[in-house]
Order: sequence, then C-alpha cells, then structure tokens
Amino acid sequence: MVNMLRDIWIRNRRGFARILMLSIAASLTGGISIVMLVPMLGLLEVSADSASALKLLMLPLQGLPPAVQITVIIGVYFSLIVLKAYLGWLLRIQQSEFLEEYSLTLRRELYHAVSTARWEQLAAGKQTDTIDLFTAQCSQVSQGVFMLIELLSSVGTAFVSLGIALWLSLPVTVFVLILGCGFAWVFRHLMKESKYYGNEMIRINRALYSELYSQLRSIKEIRSYGVQKEHAVFFEEISRSAKDAKLKFMRRQAFPSMLYSISAAGMIAVIFLLCVLLFHMDTACLMVLVYVFTRLWPVFSGSINKITTIQTT
Repeated sequence: MVNMLRDIWIRNRRGFARILMLSIAASLTGGISIVMLVPMLGLLEVSADSASALKLLMLPLQGLPPAVQITVIIGVYFSLIVLKAYLGWLLRIQQSEFLEEYSLTLRRELYHAVSTARWEQLAAGKQTDTIDLFTAQCSQVSQGVFMLIELLSSVGTAFVSLGIALWLSLPVTVFVLILGCGFAWVFRHLMKESKYYGNEMIRINRALYSELYSQLRSIKEIRSYGVQKEHAVFFEEISRSAKDAKLKFMRRQAFPSMLYSISAAGMIAVIFLLCVLLFHMDTACLMVLVYVFTRLWPVFSGSINKITTIQTT
C-alpha cells in the first residue's frame, strides 16, 4: 500500500494534492454542520440545562432575539450542507479525472515496455498474460488506487468526527477508540487472506484468458478432432474456480461486516447508558454525540474493508 501511495504521488502530485484538499474541506464542512446541531437542539429546548458546548456556540448570538438566533443557526446549517454537497460533487469529478489519467498513463507505459522489449522476453511469456496485464490487472490497479483515495478521505472524516466527539466527551470517545482498535486487531488476518486472494485471482484469470484464447484460435482444429467436449469441461473447471475463489473471499469479508453492524448497535446503547447514568450529559450534546458515533462507526468498518480491497487488488 505504501508503494502504491508513492507511485500515485510521483505520477500526479498536483492532482493527488487537489483531491486530498477537497476531501479535507468536505470533511470539515460536514463536521461543522454536525456541530451546528447542538445549538439547534438547545434552542428547541431539548435540554433543560445549558451545556458548556451549547454556551460556547451560542456566545456570538447573545443579545439577539430568539427568532433571529434560530434563523441564523438554520441558515448557517443549510449553507454548510449545500457547501458539503458541492464539495462532494467536485471531489467525485476530480477523482474520476485522476483515475482515468492514471489508468491511461499506466497502459501507455505498459505498451511502451511491451513494444520495446527484446524478442526473447516476449517469446518467453504468453500473449494472453500480456492481454491480462492491459485489461484485468490494469482495472484491478485502478480499483486499488480508487480505494486508497477513498480510504484517505475516510481518515479525514474520521479525524473530524473524533475531534467533535472529544470536544463533547473525552471518556466516551476513548472508550470507542479502544473498542475500534480491538476489532481491527481481531480481524487483522483478513489483510493476509485478501492478499492471497488477489494472487490467486491473477493466476486463475491468466489460466482463463489462456484457455479462452487457445480455444478461439484453434477452434477449427478442435472441431476437426472432435474434442469440443474435453475443452468445454476444462473451460468450465477454470470458470468455476474463479467463481468459487471470489465467493469464498466475499463470504469471509461479509462476516466481519455483520459483526460491525451488531457491535455498532451495542456500542450506541452502551454510550447512551454511560452518558445518561454516569456522566449526566446534557441532552442536546448527548443526541449529537450519538449521531457522531453512528456516522463514525460505519466509516471505521468501511476503512477496514477498503484496506482489504487494496491488498486484494
């Protein structure tokens, strides 16, 4: 993964830096919009007491009529949501342009390497392996690059959400961090398995390409000798191997996702009990904190899935 990140940076520093800046801006805008929920809930008198976070956010609006306060807060919240949506759209466009340019450069370099290689090197390999490089494996690398960019965006979103959570409640946030690290440690073996799966899929795809190319190239001879059935059986075996390998990986990846969903529900319940019974947290801050963690936990579990996909590709 480090080598892939280095390669991306060397090829297009400006484009990669632009994507990172847009990701950070979108994460910050989304985080600020979440923070604005605290004074909105406070003005609706969800809580009888005023929390320190609510007092701090309401400080610039002190002295204004309640109607003006509500109008300003809702206006700021709506503007932030619009800005976040625009930044998200712009980020998607930039990511698509970056990935297409990366894939184009990769195929161009591959073509130059093949066209200028010595004849002995070309004769030593299979034509189908070269075709597999330009098609399946280039697509896999592009998918890995996309997942790496998405992972970096998720990290930015996680840091902003954690910052908000730390501001609202340090003990609860530390508890969630410990829980998340524990899950990552339990499922660390998925990284090795996903890398093995990626190598296995390369081997199976090459065999599939080779057999398909061989049959299409010599279909006249196959029919002449009457061995269509044998070749069909062999092609079926390779195709089934590819299907079984992919399904096996998907089953292994789906099980942690199920546990993440169950643990997320348990975590929210524990957080609610801790905040109400132990820390006596203000209701407005409690609702925002629960909302932050319901957004943060899918980001965490999704990041682990992205890492396994990067290792696979």
